[in-house]
Amino acid sequence: MRSILLTLSLLSLAGCIPRTAVVHDGLETTVLDAETKKPLPDAFVYDRFENKTGPHVLARSNNFGQLRLEPATRLTFASPLGEALVFQSLWVCKEGYKPVQVGSRSGWNADYQPSEYYRPNSIELMKSALLPAESCSDVKW
Repeated sequence: MRSILLTLSLLSLAGCIPRTAVVHDGLETTVLDAETKKPLPDAFVYDRFENKTGPHVLARSNNFGQLRLEPATRLTFASPLGEALVFQSLWVCKEGYKPVQVGSRSGWNADYQPSEYYRPNSIELMKSALLPAESCSDVKW
């Protein structure tokens, strides 16, 4: 507790202020095959950030194609004049299908804006001409 107070004191002396930053927005939807309109289990949502480590899986659809991802935020300490150009996006993918972008935020300090909750009734994925293992191959499990 003492070290936390010391750290906060030093940060305030340096002019840093606590801010809530968006890690990723939320998503609630049903994932369907674009041709058959049948639900797609094991489709997943992943994030993509410019100038950061590769994308990673945030949530998977259940046996009924339903997918739910709560928005996530984190506490940061920033200088009042500190700015960053932010590019974030959420994608839905399933092996054998083309990924679909479902949401994004970009701009100066875009991660300090309120988080969003995307709620499309459904997201339809089209089959990919790539081999099933290649269609989502750049996503880290």
